[in-house]
Amino acid sequence: MLKVLIKFIFNLLYRIIYRVELVGLEHWDPSQPKIVCPNHIDYKDPLVFGSFIPDYIRFMAKKELFSNRLFDWFFRGCGGFPVDRTSNDIGAIKTALRFLKDGESVLIFAEGTRNPGLTPLPPKAGVGMIAHKAGVPIQPVTIDSTYKLFSKVRITIHPLVTLKYEGKPSVADYENAVLGILNEIYAHIELYKGRV
Repeated sequence: MLKVLIKFIFNLLYRIIYRVELVGLEHWDPSQPKIVCPNHIDYKDPLVFGSFIPDYIRFMAKKELFSNRLFDWFFRGCGGFPVDRTSNDIGAIKTALRFLKDGESVLIFAEGTRNPGLTPLPPKAGVGMIAHKAGVPIQPVTIDSTYKLFSKVRITIHPLVTLKYEGKPSVADYENAVLGILNEIYAHIELYKGRV
C-alpha cells in the first residue's frame, strides 16, 4: 500500500512541475524481470522514472540515503535497498539477485554515481555481472532533462539487451558490455545539453 501511495504522490507532483514524456513504452514488458540501466543526471532520476513506468521496481541506492529511520522507511517504501559503494557489497548483490529471481526488476546506475557530463563515466561491472548471473536482460533507459521548473523530462526506454558469453566472462567483459549500453543511452541525450 505504501509503495502505491508514494508512486501516486510523486506521479502527481512531477506532472505538475515537469512535462514528462515517456518514449519507447512498447519496449517495457512488466512480466519480464530485468536490470533497468539508466544514466544518472540528478537525484530525482529514480523517483521520476519509478513514478511513470507502469509497474513497481526495486532500485539500488547508496547506503548513506538510509542513514536515519525516516529516510530508511521512505526509500525502502519506494523499493530501494542500500549498497556500499566503497566496497564489493556482496549483500546488495545477493539482494538484487533475489529480487530478480522472484520476478521483480531492479534499477542500477551503471556508473555508480551521478554524472554531470555528456559522456559516460567508467562503468561498473556489477550491472553486467548481476544480469548474467540472474539470467535476465538489461533495459537501457535515457533520462534527459535540465530539471528546471516546468521543463520537459524525456524518458526513453530502449529495447532489451541480453548479454551472451562463451565460457566464463571476466570483469573487463562485463565492463565493456555495459560501456556499449551506456554509449547508446548517452547518444539519445538532447535536452540536458542545455544544462551543461
